[in-house]
Parts: sequence; structure tokens; C-alpha cells
Amino acid sequence: MRVCHDAGVSDIVVVLGYEGDEIRMRLPELVARHEMPIRAATNEDWQLGNGASVLAAAPYVHSPFLLMMCDHLIHPDLLTKLIGADRPSKNCTLAIDPDPSRCRDVEEATKILFDGPRIAAIGKSLPSYDAIDTGVFLCRELLFDALREAAADGQHSLSEAVQLLATRGEVTWVSSDGLPWIDVDTPDDLQYARGLLAGGVWPANPGVPAVDDVAARI
Repeated sequence: MRVCHDAGVSDIVVVLGYEGDEIRMRLPELVARHEMPIRAATNEDWQLGNGASVLAAAPYVHSPFLLMMCDHLIHPDLLTKLIGADRPSKNCTLAIDPDPSRCRDVEEATKILFDGPRIAAIGKSLPSYDAIDTGVFLCRELLFDALREAAADGQHSLSEAVQLLATRGEVTWVSSDGLPWIDVDTPDDLQYARGLLAGGVWPANPGVPAVDDVAARI
């Protein structure tokens, strides 16, 4: 939410699934802290995959919209860069890291394979790849059609829907260019993320909590 605030985002939809009631109870606190409106969408079928969670947000968003993984921390400049790279002719723009060595857990990461300037493949199990998906997208509403199409074939991950769009030439990308990001999956990841925040890797902006305060709360 802080990154969204810094990038000029004014409205947030949080999709709730596992332990959704616990998170819902915390939303008023986040609204007050960040002075941003939050709407909650509920995904009753969260076990299916993250594509089902994205579909749960469909009634609440309009083109274009940002899609962000809730457990990924990214530098505000990466979000600003992604917004600046928007191309109306593309239905999905990914923020990618061209240096897989910067990813703390490549095995768990979603990987990208290029064919020239095009994205040829996306998925966690790619045997060869050129970049890592940072978990941040700029999308248009046709993504929901791709998600429904994939779901009809029993595929419920976001990557499978993005793969459909990529096959049709409707996906582009922007490089992170070394800006820090992290997928927080483990206690070790959490400790590392706290170090990044407390160490000033993320800039402190007026109107949002100081980095040490943020680090204490995540």
C-alpha cells in the first residue's frame, strides 16, 4: 500500500481468501494509516489458484489496473516505471527482473522466456528462462477473459492466463533495472525484507510511515 501511495494510486481492492476474516478485520486500520480507500473482494475458491483470486476482483476494477502480489515488496520507482510503460495496444505489461541471480528463491519464482523482444513463455517450471517475474502487472480487462478461458480448461493460475495473452502477442514487459524487490515466502525472507526497509533501500516520502516504522510492522 505504501508503494501504491508513492506511485499515485488512489484506490485499492484486496482479494481475501485463506484466513480472509482475519485480514478483513485489519482493513480499517490500513485505511486510516494510509488514508486510502480499500474495497474487499472475496474468493471462496482460493484453493484453485491465484487466477481465481484475480477473477474475484473483476467486478471492482476497470482498465487499466495494477495487479500486485500481496507478499511481494517492490521499490516505488518500479511501480512508477511500470505505469509509464503502459501501451494501450497491450492487455498486460509485466515488471520483470532480467537478472535471475537477484532472486532469493529461483525455484519458487515465476520465470520468463523471451523470443526476441516477445515473451514466449511464463511459468514456475520452465526448464530454461531469461528473467524473473517480480509479481507486478499493469493489465486491462481482457485479462479477465483470458482467466475465464484458462479456467474453462481447468487452469487456474495467473501465469496460464498471461501465457494465453502472450501467445497472441498481447503482453509486453518492462525491466526492473536493478530496483530491489522481494517475494516474502519464509521467515528468512521476512527478516531480509525488514533489513531492506530499515536500511533505507526504500526511500521515505512525506505522508507515509518512516522505513523503520514500516519494518517493525511487517
